[in-house]
Amino acid sequence: MSQPSHTPGPWRAIIDAGMVVSESAHDVVCQCHGSYSKDTVRFIDANARLIAAAPQLLAALKLLVSNAATSPSTSEGVKRLRTAVDVARAAIAAAEPEAPHREAAEPVLSDTGREP
Repeated sequence: MSQPSHTPGPWRAIIDAGMVVSESAHDVVCQCHGSYSKDTVRFIDANARLIAAAPQLLAALKLLVSNAATSPSTSEGVKRLRTAVDVARAAIAAAEPEAPHREAAEPVLSDTGREP
C-alpha cells in the first residue's frame, strides 16, 4: 500500500485551543477558527476532535473494506470483520467522545489500516 500523502497520524486535538497536532511529526496539522460566540468554542473543539480522528477513521474504513471483501462467510472472516467493527467504533469514539458508542476505545491503527 502506498504511503499517505497527508501528515502521518496519529493526530491529537488540543482542546480549548482548537488545534490539531501530529504526534509523530510534532507539527501543527490545522487550527480551527470561528466567530467568538458562546457556542463557538464548543464547535471549535468538536471540529478539532473530528479532524484529529481523521487518520484513525481512515484506517478503520480501510480495515472494514479489506475484511468485508475477504471471506466474510468463514468463521475467520467473521472474526476479522468483528475486529474491524471494534476498530471503527474506537475511531468514532475518538471523533465524538461524548457520544454513546464509547464502549470500544482502544484499537488504534496506522494510516495503512494495519496495527502500528
